[in-house]
Amino acid sequence: MQRKWPRSPREPRKSGRNDVRMPRDQGSRRVDRALAGFRRTSDRSQQAPARSRHLAGKPPVSADELAAVVHEYHHVHEDHRRAPPRSRVRRHLESRLRNLRTRFERLLAEAPVSETDRQHWRERFQRGATASPPSEDVHPLLFRGHSESGSELRLGAAADGTIVASIDGTRVAVLDDAEELMSTTPGFVFVLDDQRFHETFGATDASLADLRDALRRGRRPRRRHLRLLVEDGLVDRTLGLTARGRRALGLDAVPTRHADARG
Repeated sequence: MQRKWPRSPREPRKSGRNDVRMPRDQGSRRVDRALAGFRRTSDRSQQAPARSRHLAGKPPVSADELAAVVHEYHHVHEDHRRAPPRSRVRRHLESRLRNLRTRFERLLAEAPVSETDRQHWRERFQRGATASPPSEDVHPLLFRGHSESGSELRLGAAADGTIVASIDGTRVAVLDDAEELMSTTPGFVFVLDDQRFHETFGATDASLADLRDALRRGRRPRRRHLRLLVEDGLVDRTLGLTARGRRALGLDAVPTRHADARG
């Protein structure tokens, strides 16, 4: 018979000077790491992500988005044509066609295109005709301003979340941080390399008046002003007012002087 050795009772661990303890700040560091979330291996360590992603809002509806819906609609329509009459598959495809028609009209209403382009898209959607693309891509601005010497600075959001700075049409810098663009104070001045640029707007008085009336009445801006408002960075894809848009309406409602004006 095999002898069983008795187990010795565990004694409570006594804390002593030789015990290895976790540094006081080690626990807080772990908490901060947990709150930061999962970091992909492709991310650059010790570098905060660009803080300019939220400035541009959502980009306007592109021609690729419209083309994708048109292609899906035609594909589903062909499946519907081949499906047996009064079948469950046919009824399911009819529901998909209705949803695609609703989605297409919603995207087309939000797209900053002319009425002629909208008609071409509808013809392509219904009959498969080739729709002419918009005259040019829309690139919303984050800032436009002029210096005392007359140079024009333009700031636009890049696809990677950075901000591209161009002076008189020449790209001069790429910024990772421009938190000051979130300011809504009229008379905004952006400083780049110790050079001050006073903000200006390309939207017409009529488009600004329509935007202000739309906000007051809770409606959408009129389509004839939509493209200009998006290009000038005053509204985003959801037609929500941006920080630049609030600054523009403040300048239009109550004329103000720049903070650094003298005399």
